[in-house]
Amino acid sequence: MNMATIEMKMILNEELPADLRKELEDDARMRDLTLNDAATRVLSQHFGIEWSSSGRGFRETSERFKLRVSEELHRELRVQAADRMQTIRGITLNTLSTHYQTEIVEPNRRPRRQVA
Repeated sequence: MNMATIEMKMILNEELPADLRKELEDDARMRDLTLNDAATRVLSQHFGIEWSSSGRGFRETSERFKLRVSEELHRELRVQAADRMQTIRGITLNTLSTHYQTEIVEPNRRPRRQVA
C-alpha cells in the first residue's frame, strides 16, 4: 500500500539533540530501519496510528534529515499541537524524547518567511 506522505521540513537536523539522535540511530540500526522509519514507528505507536515500514534498511544518514510522515500522522500531530498550544515540532521532539528517555527539548520557533 502506497500511503501519501508529507515531508515535515523540521527537526532531525540542527534541532535534534545529540543524545536523542544517537538513541534514534541505535534503534534504527538494531531494527534495520531507516531513521525516518524508526521515528515514524515511535510516533505512530504513541498516537495509535497504523504504521508500515518503507522496506528500506538502515544506512548512515547525513546530519540533515527531513522527517516524512503519513497524512494521518501529520493530522494527529497537528491536533495534538493545537490542543496543547505547542508546535508540531515540539510535539514530535517531546514524543521521541519521552520514548527514548532523553532530555525533553523545547524547540525554538523558526522565523516565518516574509511574503513579498
